[in-house]
Amino acid sequence: MFRFNPKSRLMARTKTGIVLGRVVTIEIDQSTGRIVNFLVSSNRVLPVLSDKNFIITWSQVVDWVDDEIIVADATVRDAVGNIAMAPPVTPPAQCSELN
Repeated sequence: MFRFNPKSRLMARTKTGIVLGRVVTIEIDQSTGRIVNFLVSSNRVLPVLSDKNFIITWSQVVDWVDDEIIVADATVRDAVGNIAMAPPVTPPAQCSELN
């Protein structure tokens, strides 16, 4: 799995407009080149997820508009069941480290 931090301010929200937080890491399957997961920092946006990082899987994304990924509303109805709490991730490799 390859991880990188998006340079833009990519946000995550539901179809009905609930802001979930900022995407801090994107995980890509190296064998397929496809996005697998988005690690989102709630940054106290949702009280139930205060100061938590959680994972949104690609299958939960219904649209990507400008600087926002939009997820199905069911993703936040059951915050524990549908959004997996993620352990802290190690920082991604810098370009200079890859050579």
